[in-house]
Parts: sequence; C-alpha cells; structure tokens
Amino acid sequence: MKKEFEPQIIVFCCNWCSYGAADLAGSLRMSYPPNVKIIRVPCSGRVDPLLILTALELGIDGVLVTGCRKGECHYVDGNYRAEERVNFLKMLIENLELEPDRLEIHFMSASEPDVFAESAAAFTETIRKLGPNPLRGRLKKARKAGVDKKRKMLAEMARTVAKIRRIEPLNLGEIEAIEEFAEVYVDPDRCDGCGACGIVCDYNAIEFTQLDGRKMLEYKPEECVLCGVCIDSCPNKAMAIKNRLSLGSVVSGEAITQTTLQMRKCRLCGKYFIPDRLAESLMEKTKVTEALDYCPNCRVYLSAKKLIGVFEKKLKN
Repeated sequence: MKKEFEPQIIVFCCNWCSYGAADLAGSLRMSYPPNVKIIRVPCSGRVDPLLILTALELGIDGVLVTGCRKGECHYVDGNYRAEERVNFLKMLIENLELEPDRLEIHFMSASEPDVFAESAAAFTETIRKLGPNPLRGRLKKARKAGVDKKRKMLAEMARTVAKIRRIEPLNLGEIEAIEEFAEVYVDPDRCDGCGACGIVCDYNAIEFTQLDGRKMLEYKPEECVLCGVCIDSCPNKAMAIKNRLSLGSVVSGEAITQTTLQMRKCRLCGKYFIPDRLAESLMEKTKVTEALDYCPNCRVYLSAKKLIGVFEKKLKN
C-alpha cells in the first residue's frame, strides 16, 4: 500500500509575536499539523533569503515565515523587510519553475494562537496538494563547497535548480530584487567608456572588452558586492544601483553587456584606440584636438618625427 505523502514544513517564528502565538496555541491544546517544525528567530526580518533557499535545498516541502502584525514590529520594520524578501524569493523560484506557493508569510500577534493554528493548517494543506519538493535529495549534492558570498550562493543554487528543471538561461528574464541582490545599472546614453569604473573595481565585476571596433562594458552580477565604488568614480554619473536581478545572467554565469560604444580609428595605423563619445568629450577640454585622431603610439611617433624635423632644420642653418 502506497504511503500517503506528508509534507515537511519549516515555520520561522519571531520571538515577540508569532512564537508567542504558537506557544499559546500549544498551551490551549489547539491542534495544528505535526508536520510543522518551528524555528525561533529574534525577528522575522532576520530570516535571510539564503536560509529559506537552504531549506528548499535540503528537501523541505514548504517554508512559512511568521511575524508581528504590520506596524507592531518590535524592531520597527523587520516584518516589512521579511515580506520584501519573501516576495522576492517567490518570484525567483517561480522563474525557476518551482511553485511559489511553497513559500508564504503570515502576520499575527502573540495573543492570536488561533491565527497561528489556522495558518499552519492551511499552509500544510496547500503543500500537501502541491506534493513533494522536486529538489529533495538533488540540489545539495550539486552545490559547490566553499562558497561564502551571498550572491555566489544564490547563483549556485539558481544554476543547479535550472539544470535540474532543464531551463535554458535565455528563457529567464529579470525580476525585481531586494537590496542585497540588486545590480549596478549603466546608462548607455551617459557612459563614454572612460574605464574608470573597471579600474577601481576590486572584484572583477566590471570589465571592458573590444570587438570589431566596439567597446563593451561587461558586468558580472555574481561577482559584484554593491560596494558603490564604481558609482562614485564615474565622472558622468552614468551608474546607479537598481533593484533588479537578471536571472539569465545569474544562471548562465555570463556577463551582462551594459553598454556598447563605437571606437575611433587611428588615422595613421588604422587601429581602434578610443570610444568616439570619449574623444568628443575630450575635444571640449583640449586645444590640440587633432591629437585625438591618432592613437598614443602614433602620437609619440608623429611628435618624435616633428621634433627630428626641427633639429634637422637647425643643423642645416
């Protein structure tokens, strides 16, 4: 006889309200499913997104985050932060073809044991209808060890889930992200390709590449730590942090081409050496505008040639 599926569920309870509600529900002998395993946290705002993803990684069928009622958080806005994170993760797992209903957030006060019991029962029934977590026993074997950065851990998890679910990175778009998983955005109308951002980035998150007379700014969201140094270094104020996450890039591990600039050819050797837009902006700041028609090597050559010509004239005289 086939055993009926019983879901494994984790409930994160805040110390001040929902844990009190759960404790009171037990004291009053209110029944709720034994599938529910409670983890007590100081505040629902302390439930890191990676804790939830790790729960799914370990095969947990559903995760319920519970906290104080809105406006009643002991840490002012912890429950609002928790709600932002849950909404972000629901979008993330939905794009990875996992049911977003496997994750929920509920709010209650410590004097509402009935709300906790009803929430636990309703969520358990929802998960029972969804069935077992398709990642159970699979994701944890595929994850790399030694990954200590949040963004890298998220990328590894998303990459492995996409592989298990056979999702092509090209089919994944962007989702709205919470602050810690946001990305640096470059305004293509302001960027002139000066390269300052790439020079100051210590994490190799920004690199410039050249191909067929074009210069591209490549951004790697997985490597970025959102330190903001690149934004401060940009003389054209072309960079900003936006609350978005490019899932296709995260899963593929490839960089995002933020902007593409046409390069200028040296009139002497024919090599591309500077973005047209940067050359035009420099023309406004220099009196020797013709110098920007030649690459650095050819400028040295022409200067040396001109200097030799001057010396030859003096020697003849």
